[in-house]
Amino acid sequence: MERDAQSTYDYLVILTNAGGELSVNESRLALHEVKADKKNTSMLITNGFATLFLIFHPYYAGSFEFTAAEPEMIGGHRFDKVTFQYIRGMRSPAVLALRGREYPLPLSGTAWIDPETGAIARMTAELGNRMQDVGLKTMHSDVKYAPVAFRGIKTTYWFPVEAQVEVETPRQHWRNTHVFTDYKRFSVSTEEQVANQ
Repeated sequence: MERDAQSTYDYLVILTNAGGELSVNESRLALHEVKADKKNTSMLITNGFATLFLIFHPYYAGSFEFTAAEPEMIGGHRFDKVTFQYIRGMRSPAVLALRGREYPLPLSGTAWIDPETGAIARMTAELGNRMQDVGLKTMHSDVKYAPVAFRGIKTTYWFPVEAQVEVETPRQHWRNTHVFTDYKRFSVSTEEQVANQ
């Protein structure tokens, strides 16, 4: 049986670095959400693939082995290719949340990087080792990035425009596609004062 559903969300990602500990918080507010079908409820919710590029952040980079691959032409532009392989027992930017526990995903994959700017144009990742003991047979993701300009800022940033995630368990097969549009930049400043008593 095949089921197709589309929902629209406002999606907020907040990255913080307190005391060297990187934290990523994601929040989704439904603008248009498909009504739940109690008979065919999807058990797969995919979050975090928009931040897959964090494997290159110093907090996670030590968890992966990186290898340069042959450059590739995409749309008439040359991109360097870097493959990555998860090192067992290390932290991972992606986890499987199941029955109240989190299992780090042993991801391996490829990144296409602009050699002039260092911008990531595309990343693919899959499970380096199967996780059948928790019911996960295969997982494959493909995230595409594009330049995004913000009003009043000269620098152009590359952000995800599409993330496809395909997961297979012994009984089900899912394909979730996330499309990211209408980026907005937020800036917050705070001030702390200690009251005199």
